[in-house]
Amino acid sequence: MAPKQKAKGQKEIYKGNQETLKFYAAFTVVPNVIYFLVYFLFYSSSFSWLRWIGWLLSAASATAGFLMMYTSAKASFSANGQLVDAGLDLGMTEGMTEYIKDVVIFSGAVIVLGSVSGYFLLLWFVIPAFMFYHLWIQFLWPWIHGPEGGEEPMADQGRRRSRVQKVVHR
Repeated sequence: MAPKQKAKGQKEIYKGNQETLKFYAAFTVVPNVIYFLVYFLFYSSSFSWLRWIGWLLSAASATAGFLMMYTSAKASFSANGQLVDAGLDLGMTEGMTEYIKDVVIFSGAVIVLGSVSGYFLLLWFVIPAFMFYHLWIQFLWPWIHGPEGGEEPMADQGRRRSRVQKVVHR
């Protein structure tokens, strides 16, 4: 069992969320600036709709991921300015926020690599493959190969034997 971590206070969560949001805001904007600089400086003569669609999907996913993080970490304050709730802790190492962070980072990497070659936009097929892998490992495989319908768990078998023995001895 993992050792318990010290609980964070609302102010610490708020400060950590603000730093995390600044980092991921930069990670959402900077790759797009790099893409446009590289594309217009070196590839402006070779216009391709597929590249623009790939960039649009990448930029939209990075922006959507950042907006999801922003709304989930939105803090609420009282009338006198006191912090009431810091929002969801974006510094958690488990949970959905970790996957959202990965999508934002992956989108930024695909955007920067896509500025060099349109083939890097094919990396977008990694995310559905990753999602299917997790769906298979966590849900489908245990559901398909779980205990058979006729089998009883060991605890239920023991209870049943003890009830049968009580009835027989009466």
